[in-house]
Amino acid sequence: MEEMYFYIRSDLQYLTQDGQWTNHVNDAIKVQIDPVGDYSDAEPPIPPPLSNPVIGTDNPISADGVDLYHPDKWFSLYPITGDCLWSGDAGEFESKLYFGGNPYSVGMCFQLSEHDGKTRIRSDNGKYLVVMIEPSVAAYLDEGCKQHTRFDRCSSCMLHYTIGYSSEPQEGFLLVPRGLSTMFVVNDGLFYYKVNVLKGSYAEVERVEDIDDASLFQFVA
Repeated sequence: MEEMYFYIRSDLQYLTQDGQWTNHVNDAIKVQIDPVGDYSDAEPPIPPPLSNPVIGTDNPISADGVDLYHPDKWFSLYPITGDCLWSGDAGEFESKLYFGGNPYSVGMCFQLSEHDGKTRIRSDNGKYLVVMIEPSVAAYLDEGCKQHTRFDRCSSCMLHYTIGYSSEPQEGFLLVPRGLSTMFVVNDGLFYYKVNVLKGSYAEVERVEDIDDASLFQFVA
């Protein structure tokens, strides 16, 4: 199946999984083009192009060139894990954001908006992505930690937080550009977030302190 993989090259350099360029093909990311679904004689449902895909030159952009703050577009969220782009398939499990392993599902869709310099991310079920701690985890925290919030830098509990869903928005996230121009890491004002793949079947989101430990993300319209 090796012949079904491709490399992305510009001039004499190849693209790596972290959005950098390398002279060595062995360090390059492998990509694969998935076939569209079986529509028999019908045409696949291709949406009409936007007449104004970019509404603000300073706004973040999706991997397919659409303004992430576009009011008429919804986006799929794709993390980049290890040496590949995860299949997408964002979902909700016990109020947490997770990524399933179905390569043929775009998962939950999101709409983004800017508020006071941060980005609010709303899912297609009307909930917002927020910083949260699971109740089952919070129940085992020390009494002192139970008084803390997501803003406290406590070595005992600060990394137990994750990204989840809430009917009420918080301040939002910072989408920090990193790698290619359409890639970013997620920051909540204090910490970054990493995708941890569990048994290759699904992935959870973990809080980390260092930007070098954070996962890259992309949105696709």
